[in-house]
Parts: sequence; structure tokens; C-alpha cells
Amino acid sequence: AQSQAIYRIIDEDDFFYCPVIPEHRSIMNVCFGTRDESQQQRFLGEAEAMGLANLAGHSHGGGLRASLYNAQPDAAVAALASFMSHFRQRYG
Repeated sequence: AQSQAIYRIIDEDDFFYCPVIPEHRSIMNVCFGTRDESQQQRFLGEAEAMGLANLAGHSHGGGLRASLYNAQPDAAVAALASFMSHFRQRYG
């Protein structure tokens, strides 16, 4: 349910993207990015300011990544989904 909430935001339009085809997407590590790569640093900075940390992607692959391991509370995922929606509204 947590990963689906984030993938739903990613798949709503073309502001965010996921480089992984749906049938191979991870439910633990949601990899995504913004179509405009210049927005990614802004996304990371604003997310950090909102208390949403560690969203930078892998050092080799870049992009963004939300890790949704078992200890991740639903409220944190809801906060990320809300932030992503509002970010898209401001900059999309």
C-alpha cells in the first residue's frame, strides 16, 4: 500500500517518472525522478526542510529514491505523497 501511494503520484502525469517498468518495480525502494533534472536538487532541499530525509537516489544511478522498509510509518509515506503533490503543483 505504501509503495502504491507513491507510484500513484509518480504515474499521475509526466512531472515525475519512474525508470522501472511497472511489473518490475520494487515495493521497498521506489526509484523516481523529475523530468526536469534541475528540479531534483530543489526537491531534495525542500523535502529535507520538511523533515523528509534520505531521498537522494543511488550514487551511481542518480535520481530520487524513497525507501519503504517495514519500520517506515504510514504517516511518513502520506507526508511524502502530499509533499510530492504540492511540489508538482508549485513547479510542474
